[in-house]
Amino acid sequence: SWDFVLSGSQQGVAHVHFKSDHTLTGTAVLTYSGRNALRTNQNFIYTNLFGAAELRGEWAYSDGTSRIVGFLNQLTDGTRSHIQSTGTNLVVTTNWVFELQTNGPALHTNIYVALVTNDIPLLVPDRVTNSLSFRAVVKPGGIALAAFGNQGALSWKGIPLLLTNDLTASYQGTGQKKGVPFSFIDLFTLTSRPGVTNQYDVLGSGGSRHFAGLFLVSRQRVAAFFQNTGTGTSNSPIAAYAGPFNTITKRGSFKGTDGIPVPSYAVRTNAAAAAALR
Repeated sequence: SWDFVLSGSQQGVAHVHFKSDHTLTGTAVLTYSGRNALRTNQNFIYTNLFGAAELRGEWAYSDGTSRIVGFLNQLTDGTRSHIQSTGTNLVVTTNWVFELQTNGPALHTNIYVALVTNDIPLLVPDRVTNSLSFRAVVKPGGIALAAFGNQGALSWKGIPLLLTNDLTASYQGTGQKKGVPFSFIDLFTLTSRPGVTNQYDVLGSGGSRHFAGLFLVSRQRVAAFFQNTGTGTSNSPIAAYAGPFNTITKRGSFKGTDGIPVPSYAVRTNAAAAAALR
């Protein structure tokens, strides 16, 4: 299992599991900052995507054992059990939804994914928002992966996925949207997901909205934060942020978007904020 930090036209964190049957699975939270859709001189339009996705794909050796190639699909509409918001109250509901969006509406392509249950192959409908091809060089202790697709060229730097210290706590996020003269405040909790390394369920509020979501941590001193204000449906209002994060001090300095660029989103624990008031 590998811990990736995304850079290039997208920023974020991905946890990817390369399996011995040459399939791969994983989870990613990704965002972008400072770039609108870009049209090249060949009239190709790169697409900005932000949100969270499950990953599925395949990989193969390219030359012996040091280089691999493959593809990965970023799947949305996979549901997660969670405490969520209804109206003005936080209540237990069934799920929240992975979602990837562009500056405009969400993009989906219906496909069928082959699953095997009790040795019986099944075709299960799923939704692919985006697909990437990749080439990678594998070295002791690291993977340098170059991905390419509708978002342009992406760099994924990977190290082995190992557990950090537990980040379960209450936090606050202070953001500043581009073109808005005042900041906004989010209050949220992170709860470690049982049996999953460096992934945290999110439950929080900000202003008149409540949100659930996902917080992915990398040992490369980076984290990515996904918020979904929907109630288990696609095309929900979402936000995604990523940037440097210190797992010891539990502080981070992110950038991202909710459809409007957010060039500054600072995260710290409520304990750190309380200590500053003493």
